[in-house]
Amino acid sequence: MFSGSGDPLIGVVVLVAAASIFAALFRASRIPGGRGSAALAGGLLAGLLLGPVVMGRVAPDLHRRLVLGGDRQHAALIDLARNQGAESEALLAAGSEIDALRSLADDHAEAREPLENELSLVERRFALFQFGAAFGLVGAAVLLAARCTPPGAWRLASFETVVPVALGAVFFAAVPTALVAMWLLGVDRVLAITIGSAVAAGTCLGGLPMSKPLAPDVTPTSRAAGALTCLIACAVLAAAAPATQPWIGVLAGAAVLGYALRAVLPRAVAGGRGARAIIYAIVIPAATAAVAVRIDPALIVGWKPILFVALGLMLGGDGQLLGAWLGTHLGGPAHHCRRAHMIWIDAFGLGLPATQIVLALVLLASGVIDPHTTIGASVLAAILLGALSAELMTGPTRRMALRYHEEIHQLKEPGA
Repeated sequence: MFSGSGDPLIGVVVLVAAASIFAALFRASRIPGGRGSAALAGGLLAGLLLGPVVMGRVAPDLHRRLVLGGDRQHAALIDLARNQGAESEALLAAGSEIDALRSLADDHAEAREPLENELSLVERRFALFQFGAAFGLVGAAVLLAARCTPPGAWRLASFETVVPVALGAVFFAAVPTALVAMWLLGVDRVLAITIGSAVAAGTCLGGLPMSKPLAPDVTPTSRAAGALTCLIACAVLAAAAPATQPWIGVLAGAAVLGYALRAVLPRAVAGGRGARAIIYAIVIPAATAAVAVRIDPALIVGWKPILFVALGLMLGGDGQLLGAWLGTHLGGPAHHCRRAHMIWIDAFGLGLPATQIVLALVLLASGVIDPHTTIGASVLAAILLGALSAELMTGPTRRMALRYHEEIHQLKEPGA
């Protein structure tokens, strides 16, 4: 299928290896955010270096062979275009009439069409191979994570708090993002909902001062809030864009299989640690690189796309923080309202931003987003940068929130 059209397997190996190496280097440099931010930053850097930004300009032939595919068809098109150009120049030098030149241009376009169609088909197959490889790693990671989840991980969750937190977080991230996409990118309503649901899956800027007393929550509640948010976002995405359903179904199937294996097989603590190490060292960097390598920043031109990237980055995170807090005020018990932000920060500490990278991969693999357009490049850039910002800011925001809560608690103590 790819004979003479590139080396997709070698390209995948190079991409995964580069992403893992850069992630390890960032982790060794003690980047803020720990393993999560190191994984995302490593994948992003690998994608930029191997994508059109660097390799596409420095070594375009190698970039096509390893990343884009269709090098034989592309070379044939260049040769054909060169010959057609010489033919057109000769006809123009001979003083031919306009009608003859137009007829020749039509003949040239008709001659190029089969090669262009073949190149497009090969590039799509090449991309699907790369997406499939990255998604296979993600599916294996989901299975491992479900398999290694402690049996009592959900037992102590405060579900009367989880539901309003998750609903509020999704609503206040998805709806503003969808409206901004319609305003700045000019997309239709369905695509706007698709973009909004992908952004709502899990990014957080997390830099705003907390305005309410915060208290740390137990891990099960935070875990349940993150899981329910992902589930709601995936359901909205699958309903708005049916082409994503098979890919989302793979994730759901991997999770179900993982939980089933956990029920029938003994659980080892070392297995859980090993699974986390694989996810942060290989899977998340590889998935991030698979998305980043398709982005050409040169397409993000004009104030509207740039503003969308900035607003999309912030709306996903600050919208979720605001939504989580408002959700508990509107629908949760009063004594849980002050804990909404901390629940959400804890959920991000569990690696929630990586889910947004996965949904960006789903949008690419299903063809819902075209990275070769301004809209596609802007959406993917907003998702990648938003997820990285989430991981970078989670630690500082958590420390700030805990310190703020301690100060409030001291002020309320008798005799303080």
